[in-house]
Amino acid sequence: MLLNRSKIMISHTARTLILIFFSMLIAAVLEVLPLPGWASFFRPEWAFLILIFWLIAQPQYVGVLTAFFLGIYMDLLMGTVLGQHAFAFTAAAYFLSQYHYRFKFFLLRQQLIVVFILTFLQLSLQFFTLKFFDFTVGWGNWVPAITSIFIWPWFYSLFREKNEMIGGR
Repeated sequence: MLLNRSKIMISHTARTLILIFFSMLIAAVLEVLPLPGWASFFRPEWAFLILIFWLIAQPQYVGVLTAFFLGIYMDLLMGTVLGQHAFAFTAAAYFLSQYHYRFKFFLLRQQLIVVFILTFLQLSLQFFTLKFFDFTVGWGNWVPAITSIFIWPWFYSLFREKNEMIGGR
């Protein structure tokens, strides 16, 4: 007797959510990956970049609430002031949720400008949050905004391909 083995079909929504979850998990790992002292100064904002991508590519699944929870997770993971990343990520997510349709059609140089501005604003909000609590922070706080725009073209094309593989737009 032959057994009929059926394939387990995973829905489009489940595949999308799995990809989003694991990409955010990998970004969080990259945020805390040990680097030499000089290299940690240039670490891109991995979690913020992945958040920007998914806010643009899948706004029906990733929004302000996702940004808030990712921010809280990053605060707990990095041992920063609770709400520091959450506040900055949520503010950027609100802005991007208003303009994500336009961003999809931007040229690469326009995307780089927007990513730089958003990353700079996110880092500025973190800077002022730390200053409010009397933490000592240097002006090198904004270097990740520059390194993030160098990584964005590669990052965007890699995840756009993965998004299209699961049937995204």
